Formats: sequence, structure tokens, C-alpha cells
Amino acid sequence: MKALKKLVSVLFTVLVLCIVVACGNNTSTPAESAEDSPAGDVAESDEVYDIVISYYSSESIPPGQAILNAIEYAETESNGRLKFQAYFSGTYVSKADTMSALKTGTIDMAPVEATQVASVAVLNQIFNALIQSDVPDRAKVQEIYVKMIEENPELNEEMIKACNSFWLYPFVLGGYNLHGNETVAAIDDIKGLKIEAHGQLGAYINRLGGTAVELDSGDYYNGLKLGTVDSQLAHWAIVNNSQLNEVVKAHTVFGAEDIGSGLNVPCMGYLVNKDTWDGLPEDLRQIVKDAFMQAAQFIIDSDSEIYNKAIAVAKENNHEFVYIKGEDRKPWADAMQPILDEWFARCEDAGYDGKALYEKMLQYFEEAA
Repeated sequence: MKALKKLVSVLFTVLVLCIVVACGNNTSTPAESAEDSPAGDVAESDEVYDIVISYYSSESIPPGQAILNAIEYAETESNGRLKFQAYFSGTYVSKADTMSALKTGTIDMAPVEATQVASVAVLNQIFNALIQSDVPDRAKVQEIYVKMIEENPELNEEMIKACNSFWLYPFVLGGYNLHGNETVAAIDDIKGLKIEAHGQLGAYINRLGGTAVELDSGDYYNGLKLGTVDSQLAHWAIVNNSQLNEVVKAHTVFGAEDIGSGLNVPCMGYLVNKDTWDGLPEDLRQIVKDAFMQAAQFIIDSDSEIYNKAIAVAKENNHEFVYIKGEDRKPWADAMQPILDEWFARCEDAGYDGKALYEKMLQYFEEAA
């Protein structure tokens, strides 16, 4: 009998130990851990999302400074849930490889310019197209480009198809005008001139009887000084940053407004990888969007100071200014039509109505003037 009591006591002790151990290892169910437990909610809100952003140029110029400002804002507003790795001057991904790196997810974000977009897309060349009308001021053009992306989803659909990325936010540059040593007051004045120009602008200059020459940005100054080119198609920030006012004496502005006017008014913008974006919670998406919208405005404000400085220097040095606007612009606009028609045809081949989108843009410009 004593032996039996002892055995029952031992079994009871073992049973109690088993219950204790089991309870200690099963404080919540998998469902509770994922959805219902307060600890699960904390873990989810504390998850950190890493974003790699690459810029082909320096962090010391306005677009680079804007990235640093955006990162500081996003990391602060997200309480550290967003962490950025920023690379500058092509140290991680070269300019030529940026679009493919966005497509593969090697990088998550990048500011890109019109020529990079043109290398992979057709319809989105609208943001670098020749413009047949006068152009409103830069702030209004900025609003119009944002509006076009919002109201025409085919623009981002094309970018996603081309590089698995889409426009997070664009920012408009100044207009491209002529800066050189020869006075250009009429369309025939282009004949025989060597003019630094790229893309559609280069094709346009050749059609007008000039010779388009493509120079690296580091050669702009000497190209004009040594006579490699007679004139440069550029916005005023290029004139300032490359010190072109030292080697030119005449400026032809296509429109009435020194900064916004131009033969074209290209934009840059921030592209974000679609998979990266889809993986972000909604609150963090809004923070990223706000951060880079502010970055775009920082660039616009900073560039405006640079543009105004270059214009002021040119006028202080008594450079000649010619303004081609209104009806005087018509022969220049007519000469653009064959190049635009070729682009419309390429858009159509790709399944897009580029002509309708272009006409809509000109309508927006007219309404904003």
C-alpha cells in the first residue's frame, strides 16, 4: 500500500511539471501572435524599411542636397522606420545603368532626367518634347507636368512596363534657349551655325540648316571659347554652372519669360521601384511622397536663384537679348512639325496616342498663360 501511494505521488508530480512546461512554451497561438496580441502589433510597427537611392551627380548641387533633405525628413517623420542608403556621383550605379538598376531592384529610387527616360520610353518623351507655343512661367509648367501624370495613367503604365518604376514626383527645369556669340533673331540665322544640342533639339537644329554637336558637360565652356560650337542650347543653370557668360555675348529666348520660355522645357523627376513601393505600408508611402515633393520644391527654389544670377550677369555685361514670341514663333513652330510627327508615329506603334497628349499639354499651357 505504501508503495502504491508513493507511485501515485510521483505520477502526480510528473503531471504537474508537464502542465507547467507546456504552459510556459505556449503563451499565445500563432493567430494571436500575428493579429491579436499587443506584442505582435508593436513588432509590426517597429519594422524598418531600407531604401537605396542613387544619383549620378554630386550631393553638393541642388538635386543632391534635396535628396539629403528628403532623407532627413522621411527618417524623422517615420520614427526610424524608413532608412535610406544614398549614393552620389555614380559610385553605386552609373547614369547609364540607372534605368536597368531600377528595373531589377538593385536600387529603389533615383532622380532621372529626360534623356534617361527617353532611352526606355516613348510616350514619356512628352516631358522633353519640342514646344510649338509660348510657355507659361516655370511654376505653372511644374503644376501642369504633375497634373499630366495624375490625369494620364498611361504615362506611369509605360514607365512600369519599361523599368518596373513610376513617377513619384517630377520637377521642371528651365527652358532651353540659345546662348552664343552669334545673334539669332530669325529662323534663317541658324543656317551654318554649329550648335551644342542633344536629342530632339539636335534633330531640330539639323533640320533648320545648322549642325548639331553633342559635347560632354565638362566641354561646354571650351567648346564655345575655342569655337568648336557657335552657340549652346541650354537652360540658365547650365549657363551659370559652366560659366558660359564669360564666353558668350548673345541670348535668344523663345518666349517672353527669361526662365520658363524655351524650345523645350524638360523635367527631371523621382522614380521609385514598383515592388519597393508595394511593400511599404500606406503611412510610410505618404511620408516618402511628402519628402520628395518637398525635395522637388527645394530644387525649383534653388535653381531659380541660380537662373536669376546668370540672367543678371548677362545683362550687367550688356549681352544682347532677343525674344522670339507670339506670331514670331510660328516659323519655328512649323519647322518642329515633322519631328513631332515622327514621335507621334512611334507613340502609335507602341500603342499610345502621343498626339492627343501633346495637344492636351499645349492646351494646358494656353490656359495657364
